[in-house]
Amino acid sequence: MKHKHIFILALTLSLVGRPAGVNAGQVETKNAEKLTISGYTQARFVYDDAIGGSRVNNAFFVRRNRLKLAAEMSERTTMTVQVDFASSAILKDAYVTFSPGKNLKFTAGQFKRPVSQEALLSASKTPTLDKGLTDEFLVGLGYAGRDQGLMASISDNQGRINLMAGIFSGAGERNVSKGDNLGAQQTELQNRAKDFAARLVYIPKLATGSFQIAGNVSVRTAGASSGKGVSLNQTGGVHKSESFVSFGGDASLKLDNGFAVFVEAFGGDNFSAFIDTLSNFNAPTFFAGHIAALYHAKLKNSTVVTAVQPELRFESFDKNTDVSNDRESLLSVGMSIFFGKNVRWRNNIIVNGFEDDTKSSHTQFGSELQGLF
Repeated sequence: MKHKHIFILALTLSLVGRPAGVNAGQVETKNAEKLTISGYTQARFVYDDAIGGSRVNNAFFVRRNRLKLAAEMSERTTMTVQVDFASSAILKDAYVTFSPGKNLKFTAGQFKRPVSQEALLSASKTPTLDKGLTDEFLVGLGYAGRDQGLMASISDNQGRINLMAGIFSGAGERNVSKGDNLGAQQTELQNRAKDFAARLVYIPKLATGSFQIAGNVSVRTAGASSGKGVSLNQTGGVHKSESFVSFGGDASLKLDNGFAVFVEAFGGDNFSAFIDTLSNFNAPTFFAGHIAALYHAKLKNSTVVTAVQPELRFESFDKNTDVSNDRESLLSVGMSIFFGKNVRWRNNIIVNGFEDDTKSSHTQFGSELQGLF
């Protein structure tokens, strides 16, 4: 791990360093026609009134510390790498995009599946500190989030209709551990069966502001082990895999006056209890949704605080619709204060409630200072 961090830091410095004669804002590269460097850091304080368990109830920490490199190798090809020095899985994105035509693009490598508007949104731009229960659930089961695969994106000439569809390994977000071979961490099942994800977006033309509506589908293949102590290659080895589906839709409206609203809903198979040695398994159905609203108010006559942004988000999450009394909810109320374009101070109060009377609701306060470059 130590040598890996040193290597990445050395690579970054070699890319950022510029000799005399290169103007400020430019980066000299060996092969790329253009190199863009960006990133952000989120320093956070959290207080949670929950008692016991594994929850952090009073802590300062660096939530994210990301560096992104996007190299334009040619008019049609771009390579992107993103790392997070605050994460144990330091490698986030590593992919190449190729555009053979104006309306067609291929993406290959490790990147986010084309599922869920909230999951695809950068953590530096979310209206609240965290993305919520639904996003955590979808990413945890592999319906959304980062994975290794190949995706095609097709759009119309006006860019109002965009279809993204990809095939993925099912290994999920992986860090470099065995040389340069991420595939070494994949299982026998992932070598045989692949996952599928697709997203269709429609952006109608508005007189003021912007609006988009989208639908998503994600297919996961679960299972992949033999019977205990039995190799998959041995006769009589117990082996079973099944495919599970998640589907959903989302919409967002952003007006020129600074008001924005986001809505998302998801349903599908909750296969978290799936065991491939079971003779029969019927996955329970989950359903979840959230609505978020914010108002970005610019302060014209202020040179320090340039904007304030009140934010509100409500989420309902039911991991098993066949069982009563297991629904959770999140209510987030927040205020973001902007010091120019690149510094944002976010403050959130989040109330986590439970339908089950035996569980006590708890409140969390989070304050985060974010810097972009």
